[in-house]
Amino acid sequence: MTAGRLSPRQLPLKLFPPRDQALEHFIPGANAEAQAQVGALARGELSRPLHLWGGAATGKSHLLAAACTEAANRGSRAAYLPLGEAGRDLDPSVCDGLETLDMVCVDDVDAIGGRDDWELALFRLYNQLVDRSGRWLSASTVNPQEAMLGLADLKSRLGWGLVIHLQPLTEDLLREVLMQRARRRGFELGREVMEYLLHRVPRDLKRLCTLLDQLDAASLSSQRHVTIPLVKSLLEG
Repeated sequence: MTAGRLSPRQLPLKLFPPRDQALEHFIPGANAEAQAQVGALARGELSRPLHLWGGAATGKSHLLAAACTEAANRGSRAAYLPLGEAGRDLDPSVCDGLETLDMVCVDDVDAIGGRDDWELALFRLYNQLVDRSGRWLSASTVNPQEAMLGLADLKSRLGWGLVIHLQPLTEDLLREVLMQRARRRGFELGREVMEYLLHRVPRDLKRLCTLLDQLDAASLSSQRHVTIPLVKSLLEG
């Protein structure tokens, strides 16, 4: 990819967020402020850079993907840049030209700690985007000041704007998230199936949601309801 103004057609596939994430589908719990600030940024009502941090099942990826989608739906040019497992094969050169967009959402910033090429690429992207009055939204599993980033200036930039600590979902809210996702996929997640899942799968929201998507696909292909035997066969497979 060469530097310059990018159109959506020029963005690599991985820079588009998951389509089923939306701000209105986010169940905030103790994270109502984060949801509000992310929404304001996506709508162009907040110009200050925003960084979210928190552990598993706090909704970081959901909020970033949803913000990117919300901005795009309002006519802004936005990109979602995953730096964790989902973006493990991305090269730092993917940042070239992103500064010309209206908003960039960078997920799992701390995943590139110790990689000088990536740290420098993000530092440059941040500066160029903000200098052009673009909107920056990023996330990490730890406070950016405690992230294992070798480039001190990058740490400083991530902490310069608004920083919000996301709180984990309670058990009840986790169940509500999974039930709502299942309904959006077109099936009901029964109580017994829910409990079976939560007792056998780590409380990793991203993994649980992926598993629900796989269950939906398996249910459709086998013409079976989502039951414990179906869940068991998927987990053991």
